[in-house]
Amino acid sequence: MTQLEQTIAERARAHLAGLQAFYAKAKAGTAVEDDRRDYQRNHAAMDALLELRHWRDSGMSEAGRDALLSVELEAAKALRDYCA
Repeated sequence: MTQLEQTIAERARAHLAGLQAFYAKAKAGTAVEDDRRDYQRNHAAMDALLELRHWRDSGMSEAGRDALLSVELEAAKALRDYCA
């Protein structure tokens, strides 16, 4: 995996952490409007990065795509857990 791919995966994971923090606050009933805005920003940024793994000609290696798939699966699990 290239340094750029590592950076993309790390940034996606950082945005995922923001989503997870929001889910915890929302479940606890402590989320405020700023938290909701942060959630929207983190979600949009993470989705933009994850989209790269779906483009066949993105230039990403298999390892890079796998790293983003891991984040995508974790994000789906976090949402399922939040909605449960």
